[in-house]
Amino acid sequence: MEMSALLEAAKYLAKNFSLQQIQIYSDSNLLVQTINQGWKKKANQDLWMELEKYLTKINFQLNWVKAHATDRYNNQCDKLALAAAQKAQKQAGDSRRVPILVAGAKKSPPSKVTTSKKPAGKKSEQASLF
Repeated sequence: MEMSALLEAAKYLAKNFSLQQIQIYSDSNLLVQTINQGWKKKANQDLWMELEKYLTKINFQLNWVKAHATDRYNNQCDKLALAAAQKAQKQAGDSRRVPILVAGAKKSPPSKVTTSKKPAGKKSEQASLF
């Protein structure tokens, strides 16, 4: 799921922001380490090939954040992913109404996303994708 999300983000960024420095954040250690440290790609070879095609077109830095912790953007993404999954389930007419958990979650994401002021620092395009 994280790989598909990064692939879609990379496609969008390559088309619209290819010249800007982009900070990408993910709570998938496997994804971050595979890209940043060259870990072996054991599965999803087709997705890796397509992802690499788009990542070479953008100026990015991939950063890891702890899942379901204090990163407000990661928590907000979890909340959005949960809402989208529930909407898709409803549109599909799934009468079982099975609770949907965010991948890797030990418990449901927080129901309220808190906001705080953005810290001052480098100007770069930031996208919290996962």
